[in-house]
Amino acid sequence: IARIGEDAFKKRPMGSGPWKFVEQVAGQYIKYEANLDHWAYVSGFKNLTYLLVPEEGSRVAMLRRGEVDVIEMSSDRVAEVQGAGLRVEEILELTESVLCLTGTYLNPVLPTANPKVRQALDLAINRKEMADILFLGKARVPEAFFANSIAFYWDPKIWDKPRPYDPERAKALLREEGYSRGFDIKLYSFALPGAAWMVDMALVVADYWTKIGVRTEIVPVDINVFRPKYRAVPTHSELVGNAFIIRTPLVSSARTAGQAWVMPGGAVPLLGDTRKDLLDRFTDVQGTLNENERIKKIQQLALDAESTGVAIPLLFHSGVLG
Repeated sequence: IARIGEDAFKKRPMGSGPWKFVEQVAGQYIKYEANLDHWAYVSGFKNLTYLLVPEEGSRVAMLRRGEVDVIEMSSDRVAEVQGAGLRVEEILELTESVLCLTGTYLNPVLPTANPKVRQALDLAINRKEMADILFLGKARVPEAFFANSIAFYWDPKIWDKPRPYDPERAKALLREEGYSRGFDIKLYSFALPGAAWMVDMALVVADYWTKIGVRTEIVPVDINVFRPKYRAVPTHSELVGNAFIIRTPLVSSARTAGQAWVMPGGAVPLLGDTRKDLLDRFTDVQGTLNENERIKKIQQLALDAESTGVAIPLLFHSGVLG
């Protein structure tokens, strides 16, 4: 993407996965063909067509009519789909919701440029309550941002469990940093297919922030218009000092997570090009053969990446497929 640009990549995406790109029609479908020579995984079926159907009711209707084989859906539709005699599968901790603080590196006088202010915004969020309200308890509070990427190297003595909720401490931090009267922030809101709850999550986060004195304006946006802005380096001027919530698949390596979230050219480059040192360290970890040394490096790297506070983990949640 960094070399050829996002528009060119969308027209002809390239990768090293088990599927070959065949064709796409923007806003309608994407077609893939199994890579029969893939080194790690070969699918049990040859062709895969991913239909883009944003409206959940339409996806459910297509499933019931036999027009599609699998759909992503919310837990609200489980009874309806099961009542039609169709199977429902729940995939535990399929995705993660992350609160992104954008453009913090571009203006040092911004409230969110202050690490203690970012910590206050984090402490204000009651994740357990949010899990109960939005997911009927079927979501888990993450311990750290890179928790899902470093499970093999996890040390409970390094990371606190669960992630803390302390609104009084959040208020105190704001007072200490000169924001006793709070400040204004925009929280951009959108929903992705199968994740209508993202809009409600933004409302809940805004309510938590309001309770500690941070005046939060919800700004609804179209994801197709918004995506190029948050992927831009430097961050698009509209987003500097503001925030949005994204849903992302859980990734399997710390390096992948680092590239996606804090590095230039990543999916959500929240630190722009200011922390290339982190990318160099992620690369170094991959080449470290001594296991004990690798564990120490990746634990410290995870702590350092976590301490930037620009990507705040919200919840690990299950996916529901019909």
